[in-house]
Amino acid sequence: MTSELTRMPFESLKNFCRQAYLKVGVPAEEAEIVADLLVRSDLRGVETHGVTRLPIYIQRLQKGYVRKEAKITVVKEKGPTAFLDAHGSMGHISAYRGMEKAIDKAGEFGIGWVSVKDSGHFGVAGLFPIMALKKDFVGYLFTNSAPMMFPWGGRERIIGNNPLAYAIPAGKYPPVVLDFSLSVVPSGKLILSRKKGEKIPLGWAFDKNGLPTEDPYEGYEGGGSLAPVGGHKGYGLVLVHEMLTSVLTGGK
Repeated sequence: MTSELTRMPFESLKNFCRQAYLKVGVPAEEAEIVADLLVRSDLRGVETHGVTRLPIYIQRLQKGYVRKEAKITVVKEKGPTAFLDAHGSMGHISAYRGMEKAIDKAGEFGIGWVSVKDSGHFGVAGLFPIMALKKDFVGYLFTNSAPMMFPWGGRERIIGNNPLAYAIPAGKYPPVVLDFSLSVVPSGKLILSRKKGEKIPLGWAFDKNGLPTEDPYEGYEGGGSLAPVGGHKGYGLVLVHEMLTSVLTGGK
């Protein structure tokens, strides 16, 4: 299978994404934010979570799975902490507003901790902690996700790969940015491999019977499971993050 790449200027691709969101009724400011984040994802080399996901995001908006106009309200707020309800808003906007709130809290109290519930998929996790670098703050974010992994030794997808990201300023040197999910690879890698007609390495995923597979479809879309990074230890981190994001916030 062959494929051709088309090179586009940043602003042209960003405008294309922005217009797609405007066409389905997303307010101009929010369309600008999401379009910018999508293209910056590609610029960072994370093409699995950038513009390639635009059709999926637009479909979700059209079908009413995600709110076209964000509604983010404060459930509880005290000192350096806040708990926000995104009411099914776009993940990019929910995470962006949540990080803005955390940065404001850190500016006032020296630390800011904000939880957000009922939010959609936000793409590249690392783009949001990076926002804190403008204030010379350390940024940290983690989230749960849709079920895409078996519990360790199981054969039913009940838990996500729960990404995390850090951004740490380093003075005159480039910042340290760490961004990864707690599976060996994200689901987007398998989807991209399937589209390209390529096999995946053993160790990336299991099929629906819990056996290692080289077939990207069987490893995810066919009912399989992504493999946790670090085996049972990685699964332990996944479980803890699930508790901190879902249980404490009343999320899903």
